[in-house]
Amino acid sequence: MLRYFAPLLLLGLLIVACASPPEAVPGNGANQALRDESQLITAARTDITIGSPDSLRRAISDLDASDARESEVGRDLLYLASNVYLILYPLLDHPAVDIVPPPATSTYSKMITSIKAGIYPEIPPGQASFITLIVPTLTVFYSTSVGVEERASQALAQAVTLNPDSVVPFLVQGVLAERRRELGNAYLFFDAALKVSPSCYPARYGLARTGHLLGKNEEAYRSVTLLKTTFPGNIEFLNLSTQILFDLGRYAEADKENQEALKLEPDNLNSLLLRIRILEVLGTNDPYAKRLLSRIEQQLPQNPEVMRMTMRFLIKDGELERALPVAERAHSLFPDDNEFEKTYGKLLIDTGRIEEGRQVIENTLEDDPDSIDKLEILLSQAEEEKNWARAGEYVQRILELDRSPEYLRRAVDIYTAYGRYVTAVGFAAMLSDKPEVTATDLMEYAGILVTLGQTAQARGVLNDALEIAQNGQVRSVIYYTLSTIADTPEERYAALQDSLFEDPQNRDTLVGYSDYFETLGDYNNARKWLGRAVDLLPEGEGEELRSHLAELEEIVGE
Repeated sequence: MLRYFAPLLLLGLLIVACASPPEAVPGNGANQALRDESQLITAARTDITIGSPDSLRRAISDLDASDARESEVGRDLLYLASNVYLILYPLLDHPAVDIVPPPATSTYSKMITSIKAGIYPEIPPGQASFITLIVPTLTVFYSTSVGVEERASQALAQAVTLNPDSVVPFLVQGVLAERRRELGNAYLFFDAALKVSPSCYPARYGLARTGHLLGKNEEAYRSVTLLKTTFPGNIEFLNLSTQILFDLGRYAEADKENQEALKLEPDNLNSLLLRIRILEVLGTNDPYAKRLLSRIEQQLPQNPEVMRMTMRFLIKDGELERALPVAERAHSLFPDDNEFEKTYGKLLIDTGRIEEGRQVIENTLEDDPDSIDKLEILLSQAEEEKNWARAGEYVQRILELDRSPEYLRRAVDIYTAYGRYVTAVGFAAMLSDKPEVTATDLMEYAGILVTLGQTAQARGVLNDALEIAQNGQVRSVIYYTLSTIADTPEERYAALQDSLFEDPQNRDTLVGYSDYFETLGDYNNARKWLGRAVDLLPEGEGEELRSHLAELEEIVGE
C-alpha cells in the first residue's frame, strides 16, 4: 500500500512541479551560482519525472557539466538519472559521463538497490514526491511477485493522473497489462507512452508485440521495422519481425530474416523454432525440420513452444497415438494454456477416448465459453455420432457467436436430420437472406417447406433458386422439384419439359415424365420414357423400376 505518500505526496509534487527560481536578490556571484544550481536541479528533477531517453540524457549531461555534481543533491540526482536510464533503456548508449558515488545518506541509492533486488522500495514519508512514486514501480522489471505488481499498479494509476506527461507510468502499465494477457489495454498503454516520447523504444517494442498478438500485423511490422533500423543486429527484433512476416504469409521474406538471425546466433531457440515453421510451410526440407525439432526436444522437453510444434508434426503425419502423450504432458505442465487443453481433448476424441475428450473440451469452455474452435470440435463429434440433440445444442451456441453461412447450413442439416423441421426452416430462411446463399441451399429450404406442407412458399423459393443456379443439372433438379408440387397437370408437364431441356439424362425427371403419361393413360409414352430411365441405371440396380417397365411393356404388347 502507499500509506507513506499521504498527505505529503501532493505537497512534494507541488514542490517538484511548481518550483521556480528564487526572486532575484542583489548580491555577489556566489548567490547567482546558487540560483543557477537551484534552477538546474529543478530542471533535472523534471526531466527525470518525464523519463524519456532524451529527458534522462539531458538530466545526466546537464548535471555532469555543472557544479551541481559536487553537491549531495546533484550527485544523488545524477546517480538516479543514470540508473533509471540504464534500467529503462539498456540498448541505448549511456551518456559519456563519470558517475560519482551517491551520498551515504542517499534515498535514491537505497531505492535503486532495493529495485534491483526485486524488493519494492519503502520511501520515508518525508521524502514523498512524484519521483519516489514512479521510480519504485521499476521493480516490476526485476520481479513478477503479485505483491510487487499490485503496489506498482496502484502507484502507476495515481501517477498517470498526476502527471500525464511522464512516459514511465504508461510504459510500466503496458508491461503489467501484457503480463496479465490484457493485450488491448497493453497496446493502448504502449501507444500512450510513444505519444509522450517517440524515442521510447521499449514502448515501440511493446506496441509491436501486442499488436502482433492482436492481429494488427501490418502496424506491428511497421513498428518492428523501425526498431530493426535503429538497432541493427538485435536478435529479438529480428525474431519478432520474422514471426510477423510469417503470419502475414510473406514466407520468402520471413525466411530471409530468419537466416539473418541464425547467422547472428546459430543456437537461438526462437530463431530455430521459426526455422522449423518456415521449412514446414515452404515444404523445402521437411526431414531436416523434423531432425532439428527432435534435437531441440531432447534439450528442452518441457518447453511449451517445442511441445506445441512436436504435436503439430505428429498430428500432421497422422501419428495421433504418439501425439497424445505429448499433449497430455503439455496439458499437465501448462493447465492454463487453452490451446494445449483443446489439442489434448481433440486427440482423446480422435483416438477413441470420446467421453474423456469431450469432458476435457467441456471443462475448457467453462473458462472460455465463446471459443468457436472448441465448440466446433464438440459439434463435429456429435455430428459424427449422429447425436442430433447434442449437435443442435452446439450449433446453436456457435450461431450466437457466428452466423456465417457455414454454420447456418449445418444447423439446417442437423435439425432436418433430427426431424425438427420448424427449427430447420427458420435457419434455412436466415441462410436464404445471406449474399452467399446457393441454389442448393434454396432447394433444401424448399424441401423442408414441402415437408411442412407449405408448397406455395416452396415454389417461390425454388423460383429464386432458378435465378441463381448456374449449372444445367442443378436447374434440371429444381424444375423437377417444381413438377412434384405443381397445382395443375399443365404446370407439371411444363416443369418436366424444362427439366429435360436442362438435363436430358435426369433419371428422376424421366421417371416423372413416364408417370405423367401413365396418369393420362398414354402407356406407349409412359413405357418409352421409363425405358430411357432404366437404361441409365447401373446393372443390378433399380429392380422396382425394371419391374414396372415390364408391366408397361406387357400392357402395350411388347
